[in-house]
Amino acid sequence: MGYEIHITRRACWIDEDGPSINLDEWKALIMGDPEMRWEEPADAVWIAYSKQGRDGALFYLGLTGDIIVKNPDKAILVKMYQIAQKLSAKVQGDEQEIYDFKGNVVRSSVPRSKNQLVSLLVSILVLMFAVGVFVILGLWATFVVLILSTLVFVILRLIASK
Repeated sequence: MGYEIHITRRACWIDEDGPSINLDEWKALIMGDPEMRWEEPADAVWIAYSKQGRDGALFYLGLTGDIIVKNPDKAILVKMYQIAQKLSAKVQGDEQEIYDFKGNVVRSSVPRSKNQLVSLLVSILVLMFAVGVFVILGLWATFVVLILSTLVFVILRLIASK
């Protein structure tokens, strides 16, 4: 496995919806960069990388339309930023942190995606409906257990989505 860093156009690399990088533009960018070498089917190698034998010099286009590098060092993060600028994209880690032109984290997380907010809102509405039903039926003990378990569920979802 390993930690992946993404060049993405989406608000968050994990979002299903949003603009992606297509194969033709990725290939054209690599073919126009003398520091990079194209490798089929959708990979690129940074041949000017000072630590050529290291795995991190391989860039590949993921199925989601993001360019991905595993376990990059600072030099690779800088190169990723340069590529991202040419693609009108950003450099974002698995934990949603954003990287700058020096390879430093500039923002440790991104605002929640629309899908995450809708999911949280649906959870809250279901909870409110359940509360109403239990109050009307007078099932107070069940109500308390439901409230506590739902709060734990919502807190765990919030933690997992960060």
